[in-house]
Amino acid sequence: MRHIIRILIHFGLLLMGIGANGGELTQQTFHSPILGKEHRYLVYLPDDYAHTNQQFPVLYLLHGAGGDENEWWKEGSVKDTIDGLVRRGEIQPMVVVMPGHSRTWWIDSVGAKAESALLNELMPHVESNFRVQQHPPQRLVAGVSAGGYGALNLVLKYPQMFTAAALFSPAIYDPWPPEHSSALSQPPFQTAGRFDLQKWSTQHYTRFLNAYKQSATIVPLYIEAGDHDNLGIALHSTMLFDKLRIHQPDAIALKVSDGGHDWGFWRGAFPKALEFLNARLQPAQEQQPIRAMSYNIRCGYCENESDVNHWSRRKFLVADVIRRSRADVVGLQEVELFQARSLAVLLGDFDWVGVGRDDGADKGEMNAVFVRRSAFSINS
Repeated sequence: MRHIIRILIHFGLLLMGIGANGGELTQQTFHSPILGKEHRYLVYLPDDYAHTNQQFPVLYLLHGAGGDENEWWKEGSVKDTIDGLVRRGEIQPMVVVMPGHSRTWWIDSVGAKAESALLNELMPHVESNFRVQQHPPQRLVAGVSAGGYGALNLVLKYPQMFTAAALFSPAIYDPWPPEHSSALSQPPFQTAGRFDLQKWSTQHYTRFLNAYKQSATIVPLYIEAGDHDNLGIALHSTMLFDKLRIHQPDAIALKVSDGGHDWGFWRGAFPKALEFLNARLQPAQEQQPIRAMSYNIRCGYCENESDVNHWSRRKFLVADVIRRSRADVVGLQEVELFQARSLAVLLGDFDWVGVGRDDGADKGEMNAVFVRRSAFSINS
């Protein structure tokens, strides 16, 4: 009875988009042309999300073969775990995305192109609608069982897209699944209603290992499996570790712990995996505003050399005003070529662009734009 009440309370919080004492969980959906249906996912937004303009790292959590977008929340206690780790300062705040793709194993198959939908639709959708970092150094992926199978395939095939991954009891059976594995009855590996070993082999991670090793990118991996896993996944996890330990000795961790193939085990494994993933992230940075200024610096040729404001003396004052403004972009009016060049030397960290109005090149005054080199670049 208490278990039912707890589920109802959590479900009510989810529907309202409220997360007490921490982050917020909300259901999201968008139409997927690739899947030909609505693409559903759950998103966790950290407590700081509503109060800052910060862009956050993003973690994609993939569920198992029979799960959906709610599995990591309902069974994995994602919100409580992350809230606690952030509160204690053990990980930085992050956005967590939990997509739903039951029975797809996160690969492209005749029934559903789950991999394409995740990479080409879900990730761009998330990056357009939430303040998440859009760079691989801030993008993580993890999965349980079939989700671990999918997460491993993603990082081996597209290592440039992720900075680290965690695999919980990954269903990466080699050379084929055991008789009691759900993989034998899953659509991606079936032909005419029967398990097709060729389809399994074509999509198996071992097909992607050589290309991954030859790439210039290493994706740190955290792997954990239970010693009482009735699908023998501890052995297959060890085999994976052995295949990669020489290639990336300082970027792979294997842990075989007391437990089976269930959420009780995965909940316990999740905090350590999060710490591993967090350690591979760059520290989250506040999004800095762009500072701009406009400055009419007066003509350079219209002054007498004896004038106290002659450019030979005034240029130092102009450069000092620009430096003290801490501007990243500076628009200058009535600038002669020699003035622009002298300011570029004095400012040091600025590049500039501009053309004279008399000949479209060097002659005449110009409206020059100076940009801070450490913040921007000028493309010719």
